[in-house]
Amino acid sequence: MEGSMDDSEHSTHRVQWSFVGSLNWHMESHQLFLADGSEPIW
Repeated sequence: MEGSMDDSEHSTHRVQWSFVGSLNWHMESHQLFLADGSEPIW
Protein backbone atom coordinates (compact mmCIF):
# COMPACT_ATOMS: atom_id res chain seq x y z
CA MET A 1 0.00 0.00 0.00
CA GLU A 2 2.74 2.46 0.93
CA GLY A 3 4.61 1.82 -2.32
CA SER A 4 1.55 2.53 -4.47
CA MET A 5 0.84 5.74 -2.54
CA ASP A 6 4.40 6.93 -3.14
CA ASP A 7 3.98 6.29 -6.87
CA SER A 8 0.79 8.38 -6.99
CA GLU A 9 2.50 11.21 -5.09
CA HIS A 10 5.46 11.19 -7.49
CA SER A 11 3.18 11.35 -10.54
CA THR A 12 1.21 14.22 -8.95
CA HIS A 13 4.40 16.19 -8.27
CA ARG A 14 5.53 15.55 -11.83
CA VAL A 15 2.28 17.02 -13.21
CA GLN A 16 2.50 20.05 -10.89
CA TRP A 17 6.10 20.81 -11.91
CA SER A 18 5.15 20.41 -15.56
CA PHE A 19 2.34 22.95 -15.09
CA VAL A 20 4.61 25.38 -13.21
CA GLY A 21 7.27 25.08 -15.92
CA SER A 22 4.79 25.89 -18.70
CA LEU A 23 3.38 28.80 -16.68
CA ASN A 24 6.87 30.27 -16.16
CA TRP A 25 7.53 29.91 -19.91
CA HIS A 26 4.34 31.87 -20.73
CA MET A 27 5.28 34.59 -18.23
CA GLU A 28 8.77 34.94 -19.76
CA SER A 29 7.26 35.11 -23.25
CA HIS A 30 4.87 37.86 -22.12
CA GLN A 31 7.78 39.85 -20.66
CA LEU A 32 9.62 39.53 -23.98
CA PHE A 33 6.57 40.93 -25.78
CA LEU A 34 6.48 43.91 -23.41
CA ALA A 35 10.24 44.51 -23.74
CA ASP A 36 9.97 44.32 -27.53
CA GLY A 37 7.15 46.89 -27.44
CA SER A 38 4.83 44.57 -29.34
CA GLU A 39 1.16 43.96 -28.59
CA PRO A 40 0.99 41.35 -25.79
CA ILE A 41 -0.93 38.25 -26.87
CA TRP A 42 -2.65 36.19 -24.20
